[in-house]
Amino acid sequence: MTAELLEQRSSSFVVPPRWATPRTPERPSYGPIVAKASALVGRPFMPHQREIVDVFLEVQSEEAGDPEPGEWAYDDGTGTLERRAGKTAIQSPLVTHRAELIDRARMFMAAHKGDITRRRWLDITEDILSSPLRDQVTRKVSISHEELRWKRNNSTLIPFAANEDAMHSETPHLVLIDELWAFSEEQKRVVEAGYVPAFATSSGQALKMSTQGTERSYWLNAETKAGRRAVERGVRLGKFYYEHSLPDRVGGVLLKDLDDDALVQACIENHPAVCHRPGCPGPRQGRPCAHGFTVRPAAIRSAWSTMTQGDPALGRLEFLRAYGNRSAADLSGAWLAIDEAVWTRQHDTVGIPEGAPVALGVWVDEDGQDAALSAAFRGPDGPMRVEIPQTPVTQGDGASRLEPTVREGLRWIAGVVRHIAATSTVRTVAVANTKAARDVADELDAVDGLHVTRVSQADLPAACSRHRTALEDGSWFHRVSVEATEAAKAADWQRHQWARPGESISALGAQTLAGWGFDHAPEPEETYGRFVIG
Repeated sequence: MTAELLEQRSSSFVVPPRWATPRTPERPSYGPIVAKASALVGRPFMPHQREIVDVFLEVQSEEAGDPEPGEWAYDDGTGTLERRAGKTAIQSPLVTHRAELIDRARMFMAAHKGDITRRRWLDITEDILSSPLRDQVTRKVSISHEELRWKRNNSTLIPFAANEDAMHSETPHLVLIDELWAFSEEQKRVVEAGYVPAFATSSGQALKMSTQGTERSYWLNAETKAGRRAVERGVRLGKFYYEHSLPDRVGGVLLKDLDDDALVQACIENHPAVCHRPGCPGPRQGRPCAHGFTVRPAAIRSAWSTMTQGDPALGRLEFLRAYGNRSAADLSGAWLAIDEAVWTRQHDTVGIPEGAPVALGVWVDEDGQDAALSAAFRGPDGPMRVEIPQTPVTQGDGASRLEPTVREGLRWIAGVVRHIAATSTVRTVAVANTKAARDVADELDAVDGLHVTRVSQADLPAACSRHRTALEDGSWFHRVSVEATEAAKAADWQRHQWARPGESISALGAQTLAGWGFDHAPEPEETYGRFVIG
């Protein structure tokens, strides 16, 4: 990467994303150059498009402390946007830039079906052939082979079907995957086998784009889960993720409970390609508005009318997927016990202080298939602070890696408690005195010097209600944890306590018990060691 990088410019959002890998200002980015290319091909970027390329095209630097200065910061990227939010408009300038950046650049693109791949390829190539760049390229269109080639340096953009091994033995510099929601597990395997090994030598990048799908969207659902996890964990190398979608609640009302008019209006007000500036008439006659936005609110209302003509219930789900970028699978049972805004507001930026005595809480899933452990601390007259520790786990190759204490099975619990107790002052370990958890409490009772608080069946509703109320009144904070957030999102509220309707809620329950244990533990000794969770 020897091309000169322009100074990066921070872009502001009209409607912010729900999840997004943040910009690392210590790194240069090719984003500004690609933004100029977007204007050149007649599709100037809107703010959300600019944010995507600014971050995805960051280059590692010494200033950022990166391990490989000069290489791409992200070789794997996923962007999931509402329909008509301009996914294709990101690809055309990206291809244009990569073709000029690298001599003989090999670029590939695919959708889940050959005919759709060909249409997407034609969309990109038409953008370029309709621009001032038309004399720099030649396009070959035939039944068996399509290719866009740059005359100066023989860079190429080639479409391929997802059931072929077209990239095997290739060294791709850019791979574009469109409509990721429709790819099967086998297609994922075939496509990744073609480019992932090659990136070791080509310094390539893959950008996968899609609107959210269904419960059968194997590849997209896996990327969504991994991407959200990466954002919440602050990952700044390797994996880029951007998701623009409706929140779980609008005005405090769950999406499933919004009436039809309110849902349509929410999709309009949240859509990143709709201009939200007061007084702007919006795009007209196929041209963007004066501020560069491309979607008319009337077009979204019209889509609602069309999509709900047959089966209104199915049409509503499809409309929400298309224009809210939310899948039915993602919405089922979401945030029934806790308001998402409350949970997010109570993210802890301080954490448990060094040298503090802690209580541990262990929540065992009702069927004994998994469990979680949390630590808790409360200062004098202060709020409760809880966090899911990360402790060493030995891998198959003998290496050790830190992992969150939310794991399958129960046999790991006693060893992790011993590990934490050896380096920190543990006032007590709180465990429910019911079902499989009672056996765990018995095992912990056998640990020398460890105090165990057995939480009775009668006290569990009080512990859960106290946790829920303290979150709402702002007196309970939790460190960012993907596992705890997923548990809070999945939890239901029944009989004044957390209930599991489907996904595990162990991480949330462990935080509940840790806080209860801290407030019901014996008084700490005057001298205690440092709290260490690694």
